Amino acid sequence: MPVSQAKDGTRVKRDHVYVIPPDKNMQMVRRTLRLFEKPERPYIAHSINLFFRSMAENLRDKAIGIVLSGEGDDGAFGARLINRRLGIVGVQEPSTAKSPGMPRSIIDAGVADFVLPPSKMPRYLINWSKEYYGKPAREREKILEKRTGLLKKVFELVKTRTGHDLSIYKRSTVYRRVQRRMEITHSPRIQDYIRLLREDSHEIDTILRELIIRSTSFFTDPESLSTLKKHLKRLIRQRKPGTEIRVWTIGCSTGEESYSTAFLIQECINELKMPFGLKIFATDLDKTAINLARNGFYPSSILRDEIDARRIERFFNKKGTYYQVKKEIRKKILFSELDFVKAPSFLHIDLITPRNIFIYLNSEAQKKLIPIFHSTLNPGGILFLGTRDSMGRYAELFEPLDTKGEIYKRRDQSQSQE
Repeated sequence: MPVSQAKDGTRVKRDHVYVIPPDKNMQMVRRTLRLFEKPERPYIAHSINLFFRSMAENLRDKAIGIVLSGEGDDGAFGARLINRRLGIVGVQEPSTAKSPGMPRSIIDAGVADFVLPPSKMPRYLINWSKEYYGKPAREREKILEKRTGLLKKVFELVKTRTGHDLSIYKRSTVYRRVQRRMEITHSPRIQDYIRLLREDSHEIDTILRELIIRSTSFFTDPESLSTLKKHLKRLIRQRKPGTEIRVWTIGCSTGEESYSTAFLIQECINELKMPFGLKIFATDLDKTAINLARNGFYPSSILRDEIDARRIERFFNKKGTYYQVKKEIRKKILFSELDFVKAPSFLHIDLITPRNIFIYLNSEAQKKLIPIFHSTLNPGGILFLGTRDSMGRYAELFEPLDTKGEIYKRRDQSQSQE
């Protein structure tokens, strides 16, 4: 294969190798390589995270990220994004690497689909590609749909070991994840994959982790957040000064959504010049993600794409090649492991944001959660779903606050009774 130095605007071709030029960062945009200057300040830019992220966004389930020997943890953050978009991630077996830091960081993050010495990677990738690309995605889903009874066996095995019920998710979400694990583990039939689950408890943990990992970023959908901020100000004005604003963010993942919410509410409090406390309960099933969220560290190369410079200066401290959320914000957020479908332990909440997980749930699970959200919120509290037409027959419990059908206000109990 020809090896060449990448140029800005290079259209990616098959069977070609492109090498990033010195002192440049690189992203993929619509199968085209785009180059830009690294920041002038001397620090080790997380170039692999940046490129992996663009691969995940552009290639989705066709992205394959491989990390070989190297120091540090560049690549771990981007590898999580590839995993969330159903791509695959491979790393060099650390014992064969001269510098095992980068491979180890991805293994520790729980997103390595295969760990092999480089000599064994080509055969693995060839076999995987033949299995995965042999049939269109929808055709593969139809094959699994015909085996719904067998898929229930997968649900039973996962629930028996972990206590978590995968049947609450939309079938398409579960199908794609099971497909992916079948292909990665070289299980040609779902019966073979069920046998693997029975023999290897680690695979049960893996399929659960893949289903509960959520893609999240700072200030997702700025237009909706701007509308939310307007209604938060209305809610805060109605509260007695000195009281506490209480929030529940569900499916917090690595923390971006929870911190964005904290920044937004803190801005409301500052702009209104009214003294209020703030407590955010941030929950998820992914222990690894929760630990990352608690620390509040995010790569400079990713953060600058998602947050404007004023908010970075206001809410973060620079820590080498990372930024860390300031302690006065971190101490306002309680990150914890919680199954969101079970009855919550939080009461008197002013804002619930379940948008990271709500769109993945089937209609039965959504209907079960809507009354729980209603009973958890204070009168006049806000529910930020982030997805339209999700109220179903429980629309009488909430009043829509925006034309997109994403933000709702809790109706009084007397108004919501049937």
